[in-house]
Amino acid sequence: AAVAASAGLAAGAGSIGVSLASSKIGRDSALNEANRDANEANGNADLPIREHATRVTVSGSHFDAASDIVLTSNAIESQKVSVTAASVSIAIGMGAAGAAAGLDVIIENHSLVEAISSNTSMKAAGSITVESNSDTEITDFGGNTMVGTATAVSGTAVAISVSLLTVNVANTSHADILSDEDNAASVEAGGDILVDATSLTKLTDLNGVGVTLAGGSYAAAGGGLDITLLVGNDVRAQIDLGNRARTVKAAGSITVNAFEDVDMSSNIANVSIAAAPIGLAVGAATMLSRHTSRVVSRIDQATVSGESVLVNAYGDLDITRTQGTGITVGAIAVVVNVSNAEARGLVKAEVNDAVVTASDAVEVKARYDAFVRAATFGVSAGLGAVGAMNASTQAGLGQDGDAHVNISGASELKGVRVTVSAEVNSDLFTATTVGGGGGFAGVGAVSRVDDDTTSLISVGAGTNVLATSVNIGASADRSTDGTADAYAY
Repeated sequence: AAVAASAGLAAGAGSIGVSLASSKIGRDSALNEANRDANEANGNADLPIREHATRVTVSGSHFDAASDIVLTSNAIESQKVSVTAASVSIAIGMGAAGAAAGLDVIIENHSLVEAISSNTSMKAAGSITVESNSDTEITDFGGNTMVGTATAVSGTAVAISVSLLTVNVANTSHADILSDEDNAASVEAGGDILVDATSLTKLTDLNGVGVTLAGGSYAAAGGGLDITLLVGNDVRAQIDLGNRARTVKAAGSITVNAFEDVDMSSNIANVSIAAAPIGLAVGAATMLSRHTSRVVSRIDQATVSGESVLVNAYGDLDITRTQGTGITVGAIAVVVNVSNAEARGLVKAEVNDAVVTASDAVEVKARYDAFVRAATFGVSAGLGAVGAMNASTQAGLGQDGDAHVNISGASELKGVRVTVSAEVNSDLFTATTVGGGGGFAGVGAVSRVDDDTTSLISVGAGTNVLATSVNIGASADRSTDGTADAYAY
């Protein structure tokens, strides 16, 4: 916090309050690539490319267990933040006062979680489990994530407040059973085989408050806030033995499952007031919530047999709130808010160059659920009042399938029942409301809803399906709605 005061016929005062906060786990992708290049140059290409890694790796080994074999890797991260910047400047007299408050908060989470069996034969009388789990939560301490205030009072007063919050989550969760073509690795279980990769991400209650006040004969107040939330995880579960002659056998079920659950919510409240006969108040808020994760389950180059076989990829996204509220008051008052929420993830289930056999059911499934909300509200009051609200929700890559099942490489699917399904469920809503009052009022509200989601099933040439019943289906349940209201008085 910063405070300045002075008094006199021509007094002047100025204050600046700045708060910077940074919280990072792991490294971003650019640094990862630089680290990878350095490792390769030093002959250490197999080293993890991230400093923050939770890994279980088994390579070139042989396991024989009288009970179960379990490879599991689990990482939990929690980051909480609350930052405040305040600036007050008062000049008693006919002088000038200026106050500025600034906030810049950066939070990153890049966690590598892997459970990998490579070139290793595993045999268990019980079950075999290869499992990875990444769990990240980023939130505030129970109040507001960031608060910026600037107050200036004098004959001529200027107050400015700017607050920025950026959150970037890009975790990796991999569960793999792998082998290359030159190794005769095999996997056999008397019970079930589970290859499971999970990623949970919660970015909730990330809120910003800005208050800017300027008072005097001449006054100008400007307040700006920006919140950007980015989630782009890499979730993968796979069996790839490098040769379809290599076998994976279970007396029970075989499940290859990749799952992601993402929750995102953020809110901005911004107030700018210029209390003066001649005053300008400007308030602006921008918000972006974007999801770009990849969730993939795969059986590749192997012969897999069990009582039942499930290849499943599921992504569940909830952007429950991307909301900005702005209020400006002055002789001339301007309020501008922009909110964008985007669901651009990919969920994919694949069988390539493989033989998949079950005594009961073979299922290959991909599902992407996206619940997306964006809203802006604004009020401007003065002799001249201007307001502009713009909000959009978007879903879909606008290309191949967002929920995609791909059967390729002359694969074979054999079972009593063979089910292949791709499913998209999207629910998008956008709302904008703006009001302006005074001698002159000009206001506008724009709401945009774009749904380009696609569910896609691709069955390549040479595929052989042998079953009592075969069900191949792509489905989409899309809901879109929006409102835009503008009031001028």
